[in-house]
Amino acid sequence: PPSSTSFKLNTDDFAQLSSGHDGICGVICDSSGTWIMGFASYHFSHGSMESELFALYHGLKLSFIHGYKPIEVKVDAQTIINFLPISHPLYTNIINDCRFLLAQLDDPAVLYTYREQNQVADLLAKFGSQLESSTGLIVYTQPPRFVTTTLEVDR
Repeated sequence: PPSSTSFKLNTDDFAQLSSGHDGICGVICDSSGTWIMGFASYHFSHGSMESELFALYHGLKLSFIHGYKPIEVKVDAQTIINFLPISHPLYTNIINDCRFLLAQLDDPAVLYTYREQNQVADLLAKFGSQLESSTGLIVYTQPPRFVTTTLEVDR
């Protein structure tokens, strides 16, 4: 869990390489590991990097809108962490949007987390990949039933 006075955001993507139908998601917990909010969405992408960035963007945006700070931000893609300070020609706009939101959240570090430590987000991302493209972003104020057991393990 994050420090006793902060929130934690975990984001993830699930890429179905054969179809380009990715799922993106994020989970926001409080300092005790209790679910605060989560989201899942379908995302048609041109690669995992793009999906990871969009997952991060939506997680940061929800954190900013709801005032969840200070916040620890964790992703399971080291490439995202590497590109945030230097940008990437294909992803300049979404990276700049993420930078802006990070600044609004008092510039928390974006840290790497192992996929095994991100199992709830992994389940939500897989769910997102199965949604219809027209569904949009689904925001959960309570954990969906299919993640409750894993949520207890991840605490």
